Amino acid sequence: MKIIVVESSAIGRKILQKVLKERNYTAKYFSSADDALEFLQTETSPVILLTSFETDGMHGLDLVWQSRLLAGGSRALYIIAMSSSKEMSKAIEALDCGADDFIRKPTVPEELYAKIRSAQKMLSAQQELRFYATRDPLTKLYNRRCFFEEVKKLPQDGEACLLILDIDHFKSVNDTYGHQAGDMALVESAKLLLDQNVGIVSRLGGEEFAIYLHDTTESVGKRAAESFRACIEAGSLEFQGKTIRFTVSIGLAFKPSGVSFNVDELYGSADEALYEAKKSGRNRVCIGREVGTGPKKLELRSA
Repeated sequence: MKIIVVESSAIGRKILQKVLKERNYTAKYFSSADDALEFLQTETSPVILLTSFETDGMHGLDLVWQSRLLAGGSRALYIIAMSSSKEMSKAIEALDCGADDFIRKPTVPEELYAKIRSAQKMLSAQQELRFYATRDPLTKLYNRRCFFEEVKKLPQDGEACLLILDIDHFKSVNDTYGHQAGDMALVESAKLLLDQNVGIVSRLGGEEFAIYLHDTTESVGKRAAESFRACIEAGSLEFQGKTIRFTVSIGLAFKPSGVSFNVDELYGSADEALYEAKKSGRNRVCIGREVGTGPKKLELRSA
């Protein structure tokens, strides 16, 4: 968790540096609000921003406002505004601009420490909430909503593949060994997919997973899909003295370069291919129609 201090006065920066160092806090110091904002634009980790009203460049309150806009709802940012003014209106103004807290200068060390501890607790809670809002609670993979949001953030002009994987006869695993074994199968599948270290991986729901391969040709996507299928087929689970083996069926959709991107169309093509893989005997990869080029005969790749 990073602390960023913005204070135009060199003496003020030295005082804050000494106070923070006494409690082993490390911070990055700026005299210019413009430089601090530029730094924040590339910083993705949680940040405590401690900024004075009096800064070089833009006003401290403008920095508060711009930083809050930059963070939006996707970045963990806690802002503590500082001012030497004794007027209550300054604190109100800072809070109205997006600050989370306010402290008067010269700062009382114990008060500053308390506010930083409060900021750390708040940021930790925000991170936890953000994690569980975007993740599947069982496998810790991206959930369905977050998966499609992440896909849409990527450049859309190049080639791409979308894979949908479904565990074969998953109901029979639950019925034969119990739901605990079924959960283990889902967790193990997620681990095997992540271990391949390619693409954006998600649990869409139930026994269905998705992998988006950005900037990937159809031939590379086919090899990746076959690798996933073979990896899961070769694996096994040990549960209460019994060995459980299972397989997956995979539907793959491909988007060529230069074709306008529509994630719903790509998903629809992969879903059609998955249905064909299931219908044709399971434990296989089926290649769907190429997105943006009209109907195409489905291609099966058997195990």
